[in-house]
Amino acid sequence: MRRDGKELFYGALPGKLLVVETKSGANFEAGAPTVRFDAPGFWYDVTADGQRFIVVMPVKQTPVRSPITVVLN
Repeated sequence: MRRDGKELFYGALPGKLLVVETKSGANFEAGAPTVRFDAPGFWYDVTADGQRFIVVMPVKQTPVRSPITVVLN
């Protein structure tokens, strides 16, 4: 969930990360879910503003060790 409570994020099959706009107060209201992006893995975290995600994704099995690549922006 976004820190301000305006969006809720969750994984759904087959490999999608969905977002739902929410309103809280006396009554909780949720909008229709929309796909934010494809996410083959369901382990993820989101920044407080809901703009950046880190997702654990499967990689091909290779017999040779590969370096880890971190991509920013």
